[in-house]
Amino acid sequence: MDRLDVIDTCTRMAWYADLREWDNLAAVFADNVTLDYTSLDGGEPVVLASTQIVAAWQETVGGFAATQHLLGNAQFDFYDQEPQVTVAVDTVAAHFRRAL
Repeated sequence: MDRLDVIDTCTRMAWYADLREWDNLAAVFADNVTLDYTSLDGGEPVVLASTQIVAAWQETVGGFAATQHLLGNAQFDFYDQEPQVTVAVDTVAAHFRRAL
C-alpha cells in the first residue's frame, strides 16, 4: 500500500457517498474502521463496522438532494507491523436540501 492507493481509496469513499453507491462505498472500508469526528463535534474516536458506517451515512447523506465532499491535505501514518494506515484528510462538504 502506498500514498496513491490511500488517496484513491479516500477519493472513492467521497465519490461513492456523493453518488449514493452504498455497496461500492462499503467495499472501500476494512471490516472495522476507527472513525474520528472529534474535530467536527468533539467526543472520542469510535471503532465501527463498515456496515455501521454505510448505514449511518446512507441515513444522513441520503436525506439530502445532493452532496459534494472535497478532500485535500491528506496526512498519512503507515504501520509496518500491520496492514494499516491512519489518514487525516481535510474535508469540505456541501449538503444541499430539497426545495421546500
